Amino acid sequence: MVPPNGPIDWTVGDTVGVPGGIRGNRARCVTVACAALEGADAPYKDGTSDATALFQAAIDSAEAETYVFIPAGIWRIDGSINLGANRDGITVRGAGMAATTIDCRNNVCINVGSSSDYRWNYPDTGNVITDGLTQGSTELTIADTSAFSVGQIVQLKISNDVNLPVISVGGAFEYLRRQMTLVTAKTATSLSVHPPIYGNWNHLAARVNLAQLQTDFVGIEDLTVDGSNGNITFAIMFEQAFGSWIKGVKVRHASNYSVFFTDTLQCELRESFLDELDHEGSNGAGLLVNTASGSLVEDNIIIEAFPNIEVNHGSSGNVFAYNFINNVDGLVGIDTNHGPHNSFNLYEGNVVHNLMSDGYFGSASDDFVIRNWLHGGGGVVGNSLTYCLSLKRFTRNYTIAGNLIGSAQHTDGCASYGQPNIGNGSWVGEAQPSTGDYWADWNPTDGVTIRGSLTERTDDMHGTITLVSGSLTVGQTPLLASASGEPLTSVIVTAVAGNSISIDSSAFATVLPPVGTVFAIGAGAGGYQELDLDVEATTIKQSNYYFYLGEIPSGEVAAEELSSSYYLTAKPAWFGDLTWPPFDPNDPTTVANQIPAQVRFLAQ
Repeated sequence: MVPPNGPIDWTVGDTVGVPGGIRGNRARCVTVACAALEGADAPYKDGTSDATALFQAAIDSAEAETYVFIPAGIWRIDGSINLGANRDGITVRGAGMAATTIDCRNNVCINVGSSSDYRWNYPDTGNVITDGLTQGSTELTIADTSAFSVGQIVQLKISNDVNLPVISVGGAFEYLRRQMTLVTAKTATSLSVHPPIYGNWNHLAARVNLAQLQTDFVGIEDLTVDGSNGNITFAIMFEQAFGSWIKGVKVRHASNYSVFFTDTLQCELRESFLDELDHEGSNGAGLLVNTASGSLVEDNIIIEAFPNIEVNHGSSGNVFAYNFINNVDGLVGIDTNHGPHNSFNLYEGNVVHNLMSDGYFGSASDDFVIRNWLHGGGGVVGNSLTYCLSLKRFTRNYTIAGNLIGSAQHTDGCASYGQPNIGNGSWVGEAQPSTGDYWADWNPTDGVTIRGSLTERTDDMHGTITLVSGSLTVGQTPLLASASGEPLTSVIVTAVAGNSISIDSSAFATVLPPVGTVFAIGAGAGGYQELDLDVEATTIKQSNYYFYLGEIPSGEVAAEELSSSYYLTAKPAWFGDLTWPPFDPNDPTTVANQIPAQVRFLAQ
């Protein structure tokens, strides 16, 4: 019952969350600019006048290990509040979630960190990892460490493993699996790092790149960010940030994303309330996590967003625990994989209607789903009944243990394995790569079996491809890459006549290459439509209670006792008098237990 790549070390304050814990003892900023913010005239505090300049001046003046205090009021912000590179050790603190409101009108309301290395391509020589990529390792060997400094965030990029598989539906994207970590020491040819290495990757090509600019130990606390009067893509955005946190913050009516962690290491979101977005449907999330490691997302309320939590692009080693998550319409609660390849993430103790690894863009592996109540809409009065657990294609080595699955309202199973992409519960045929039965769109020899060339170009964005292998269907959106695999453009298939494929690139605003260009073609999200039998075959299912069965199935009964937690050693103080762990699969009546975030939500 132990997964091939077992649980990693998730230790709060060491390998996950802010190292050493959130800084709560900082002194109040007393600079002239901070005093001006605190003593601002009424038009600033009642939302009449734009307070962006006041906020920015106070933040720019603050010394490290101080907090900038925002008094009670409604503060209109027409621009962005920036805590950029090297504005380390500063907390922005309101008078309380119900007292201090920031009325945001800009694309990004609060921005912490830097985007200097969004491509993660520096250095470009001497950075190939030749040793140290074993689980638990803290030392990496490379040819030249001269570009690196102690205290820098670095990103490990691991080449795609076709045997797992690590795969993108585009077919042309390498280094999908990643880990963020920190340089703690170095020699001429070695980097000491922490957190340790998550996987056993020595057999794969890998490299390490660094963040040239970053922001450390910044906190956002005790306030509300309101996007009702603006058009906010990201209410709070952390990028290239280390050891930073959001605590006691409410976000409501963001246009797209309430909180965004991208290229971050050991950041926290806790005791916060990500309220509804300003729209229903897709193109948004309560919490969006891209290429982040060591995050601790704990004890939050996240409601009415699609999805509530979305995890993408090599995010690894994160903990999402004891959050109350709900959509009354049953849309996706936790999406563990919308952009590949996420791994070694822990989902524990959450009350959530459903969890999905959606497979839309590619693969995920080695995540742990432990002691949650996946209630399928049966946990809150008035919710739509929905599925509870759905692991779509390309999902490998998941551990599903100790969960309560469904509710008394469910009369049949609400867990599924191996279906094609999100929104598609049907399939044509089956695939099981572990036995050599591959998808029609892919094989491990060359990564893609669809190939062809542009044989007609009616204008810059319309033409005809003649296939020499594979097939495409009308409505599919394949990625055209060069013969060597470099991405060129995506297209929409508008007609199919045998091996003659009519294409249109106008939706992607890209120009087609010249006639005669030879393509390697990624199938896109509409490919890989077989049922992926290796999803369930590689999933460890242990001690899960299914309400529709009224029992733990005999095949899931384990001889050993399930751990109370995979990351906590004892009941946390913030649980108070509530039962911990809250859910016991051997006693289904424990669904009546509540987690702290749930108590706060129901008390509104």
